[in-house]
Amino acid sequence: MLNSLNRIWTTVYINYKSLRFNLMNYLMLVVVFPLSYLVMNIIASNGKISIIQTVIGAYTSMIISLFFNLFAIQVSSANEIQILELYRTVKVKVLEIFCGNGLFYTLLSVFMFIVMVLITAFNSIEFNLFRLVLCQIICFSLLSTLGIVIGSLIRNPSMAGPIINLIYMICVIVTPIYLAPYRVDGILKHLYFINPLSHVVWINYWGYDQYNGIELIKSIAYMLLVVILGWIYIFKRWNNTYSKEKKNII
Repeated sequence: MLNSLNRIWTTVYINYKSLRFNLMNYLMLVVVFPLSYLVMNIIASNGKISIIQTVIGAYTSMIISLFFNLFAIQVSSANEIQILELYRTVKVKVLEIFCGNGLFYTLLSVFMFIVMVLITAFNSIEFNLFRLVLCQIICFSLLSTLGIVIGSLIRNPSMAGPIINLIYMICVIVTPIYLAPYRVDGILKHLYFINPLSHVVWINYWGYDQYNGIELIKSIAYMLLVVILGWIYIFKRWNNTYSKEKKNII
């Protein structure tokens, strides 16, 4: 147990040390792209997006990009033959590496969460900090799970970058990033409900007392279901499988 925790924290430290080498890539994918989409939405709505919608939308867009464009690509790189042989030689469990990477991106997301809270507090918007923290635990669990699943599904690491970037852009388009849950109804809400990323956006409104009751319970239950199903696949895909024949690499 202690050895596993040590390897996980070592992975977090390695990611931290490599951060300065990939800083421009992080800024482009996690800051520039999401903020560009924000500007497009502000222009399209003639500036009628509220501060809460703007802050929650920008924040969720950034953390989705963090777990998709960066974390999922890292996971996919584990499909390389050299990496598989390395894991097999040193007996490092792949899931420990994934947990370390996921924890690192979660810590980066916590920083973004703090910025979101400070912006809303600066604008004198009331919020429930306990609710917001609880929401982030659920959101980070879902996004890290989806990141591992997406990265695991792409067996060709050389194609992972373009494919995952495309997946991210499609997900942002079909997700109500800048739509509050009370502004969506009818068949459109049912269609959005299928998308787990919609709930990443919506449950954050609970912290601002704008998403309550049965709808909130449905969202949390659906997100937890996706997490459970995702980890069933992840364990089946990676747990104790070091042979590249088992992973269908060749």
